[in-house]
Amino acid sequence: MKYNYDNESDILGINKSKLYNSIELIDGFWVDLDKKGSIVGVEVLDASKLLAKMSGNKINKSFLENLKNIQFSVNKYGNSFILQIAFFSQDNDQCNVSVPVYDIVPQSCLASA
Repeated sequence: MKYNYDNESDILGINKSKLYNSIELIDGFWVDLDKKGSIVGVEVLDASKLLAKMSGNKINKSFLENLKNIQFSVNKYGNSFILQIAFFSQDNDQCNVSVPVYDIVPQSCLASA
């Protein structure tokens, strides 16, 4: 999985493979889909601010600048789907963020995320 954080524009990009289409889940938080409709990437605009809110202020610019790895998956919980992203820093700190995707992305898009 490839990822890039641009400190100047405060944009975080995470990609598993080539994207075909993008859908905005919440303001500033996009998922990238492949031709089959599976989630293959994430783009977060104003990443330090948005992820700080989503993580209880655990993720900030310094954390994003010192990323060692990122992993994401889509999991089903009852009738809902949750995009879960795990952030790992160079200091071996880990922080997880969850974003609901049910009713926003068609279920066919979630099949093999």
